This record gives sequence, C-alpha cells and structure tokens, in this order.
Amino acid sequence: MPFAKLLGRDDFPAADIAAQLQETHPPAILQIRRIVEQIGMEAAYVCLQKALAVEAEGGMLTADNKQRRTPGGTYFYLSLIHI
Repeated sequence: MPFAKLLGRDDFPAADIAAQLQETHPPAILQIRRIVEQIGMEAAYVCLQKALAVEAEGGMLTADNKQRRTPGGTYFYLSLIHI
C-alpha cells in the first residue's frame, strides 16, 4: 500500500477508503483521514458509497463543467455536506 507510511494502525477506515477510491496522492490520503476524524467512520463510508455510485453512473463534473472529477474529488465534494 502506498499509504501505509502515511497512516497509522488506527487509520484502517481512511486506508480502506483511499484504496477503494484508488487514491495514491499523499495529501489526498491525509485529507481522507481528516474527513474520517471529523465526520466519523459511518458517515465517511456513506460518502464513499455515494461517490462509488456516482462513479458507476458516469462520474461528476467539476464546478465549471469542463472535466470529470476523480473518484477522490467526488468523495471530497460529497463529504463537504457532513463537515
């Protein structure tokens, strides 16, 4: 796991979410950990399921409607409603 060095033993939810989103960028992985800390594990997984569902339907566009968000970007966007 590329994020094993970034996250501790207690960060399994963040590592799991990052893996499912195929997120490898270290700042994004740390942001996922902060999201889990802020909104809790259950809400973080709800956001993950919503993000994966959006991806399965073709993804989400950025605010300017010019490009598609990454799965991680969709997750971050969806998690904002919980913060």
